[in-house]
Amino acid sequence: MTIQNRMSVCSRISVCGPCGPASGALTAGGLRSRRSPRRPGKCRVLHSKPATAHLFRKEISMDSHDKDLALVAELKRLDAAPRGTIPIASLSASLQRAFEQGHPLAACPVIDGQMCIQPADWLMFKVRQTQDVMHRMRKRSLRLAWDGPSANDLARAPVLSHWLAVMEPRMIGLALMGSAPNHPICVDDLIVTSRLCGICQEGTWARTISRWYRLEHPATLDAFMERNVGRVRREDVHPVRMRDVILMTTFEQAEETQ
Repeated sequence: MTIQNRMSVCSRISVCGPCGPASGALTAGGLRSRRSPRRPGKCRVLHSKPATAHLFRKEISMDSHDKDLALVAELKRLDAAPRGTIPIASLSASLQRAFEQGHPLAACPVIDGQMCIQPADWLMFKVRQTQDVMHRMRKRSLRLAWDGPSANDLARAPVLSHWLAVMEPRMIGLALMGSAPNHPICVDDLIVTSRLCGICQEGTWARTISRWYRLEHPATLDAFMERNVGRVRREDVHPVRMRDVILMTTFEQAEETQ
């Protein structure tokens, strides 16, 4: 579904994620793993995990999304600057180092006494940084989904109701569409989550790149379209069966956690 089509149908659909529509810039990882995928089973333990699986939650808790989300926020702030060029001094120290390492030959003109990044160089740098952030967050979220949420994770998670699993062309992967009235960021009636990283077979929780969700009232395609008439076009919704959703996310988790 293109951004133009989505906006032309209804302006009340939010694409939720740290980078909004740009979160679909990554391509799906190839299924290179020779391990057998986990068989769908109970929510928490689907089958035996590798010996290092117990280390993942400790590793993730020490390396949360906070730093990456702060980087995304800084990129958005700089992108909103009224000028066409970006003063290097306005970047954080970590972003300055990243730019110098990634673009050592970039010509930075001096404007109003400040060295500035030219628009073309800034665009390439921003896209690369966004892709790197999404890659790290996806890997982290796949590991989290493998372990499953804690009670505290679910207590803090927004509720997604009347939901439908769909293939999102811009993300080249799965996402969820539904209603999330208590979402911490999106305020619209209908949202599209960031890329799906895991889901419980019973349909009680899901993990996307950016957060956990508690799931309520799964919808059929007909019920979803009736509930969201005028908000989204039928040809823009590509539903995926729950069985296939579990298999696809399980393959991705197994590849990441082996």
